[in-house]
Amino acid sequence: MRAAGAAVLILLIASTASVRADYAAEFRQGVLASDRKEWSEVVRHMQAAIVEKPAESRNRVLIYGVHYEPYVPHLWLGVAYSNLNDCDTALKELAESEKQVEVTKTTRYRDLQITSYQCQKRVAAKLGATAPPREPSEQTITALTESAQEQIDAATRLAQQIRQKASDPATQPLWNSDAGLADRLAQASLHVDGAKRRLSAARSTKNASEISGAGDTASIARGELE
Repeated sequence: MRAAGAAVLILLIASTASVRADYAAEFRQGVLASDRKEWSEVVRHMQAAIVEKPAESRNRVLIYGVHYEPYVPHLWLGVAYSNLNDCDTALKELAESEKQVEVTKTTRYRDLQITSYQCQKRVAAKLGATAPPREPSEQTITALTESAQEQIDAATRLAQQIRQKASDPATQPLWNSDAGLADRLAQASLHVDGAKRRLSAARSTKNASEISGAGDTASIARGELE
C-alpha cells in the first residue's frame, strides 16, 4: 500500500511540474512572438498560458539566455490586441493585469500605462471625443515621456549610422546608386527634428497627447530608416 501511495504521489508531483512547464513554455513563446511582432501568435500563446496559470506573478520566466520576464500574460495580451487594432479588448486585458496588482511592482508597468493611454486615446477618437476619457496620471505622463525620448534617441542613432555609411568609401557606390536613400534620410531627419521639438514643448505643459505624438513621430522616422 505504501508503495502504491508513493507512486501516486510521484505522479501527482510530475503532473504538477508538467502543468507549470506548460504555462512557462507558452508564456515564453508568446514573448518571443512579440519580439517578431507576430501579434496573433502572442494572443494564442498567452491565452494558453492563462489557462494553465491564471494568476499573474512577479516570479520571472526564462525567455532565453539571461532574459527573464515577470509572468504578466494579461499585459502581453493587452499589447497584442492594441497592435491588432482591438483596443476594447486590449483595455480589458490591461485592466485585468492592473487589477491583479503584480504588474504594478515590475518594470513592465510602464508598458501597461503607455498602451492603456494610447488605446484610450484611439477609442476616444473613434467615438468622436477630443480627449481620452480620463486624465492620465503623473506616472503615466512620465512613462510616455521616457518612451518618446527612447524612440527619438533610437531614430537619431539610426540616422547617424546611415550618414556614416553614406560617407564611407566602401558603401558610397551603393548609396549614390539609389537617390531614394538620400530622400528617405532627409524625410526621416525632418521627422526626428519635429519629434524633438514636439516633446520639448510638451514637457513643460505635461500634455500627454503631445508627448505621445512625439513618440509616434519618432517611430515613423525609425520606420523610414530601417
